[in-house]
Amino acid sequence: MTRHLKAIYEGGVFRPLEPVEIAEHQEVSLLLETPDEQQPDTEPDMPLNMHRPSCCVHR
Repeated sequence: MTRHLKAIYEGGVFRPLEPVEIAEHQEVSLLLETPDEQQPDTEPDMPLNMHRPSCCVHR
């Protein structure tokens, strides 16, 4: 599963800004993109797989 979501890094931990339905202690891969690196989308309703993710969750 791949999912685009935003998170806050605090206290050495990434805290998702929305609910994430994965098992406790599930290992994930993160692709980090800080706000200064983000490029605005050219079209607001682009399909999910077309967005540049700030981090991705993989199962």
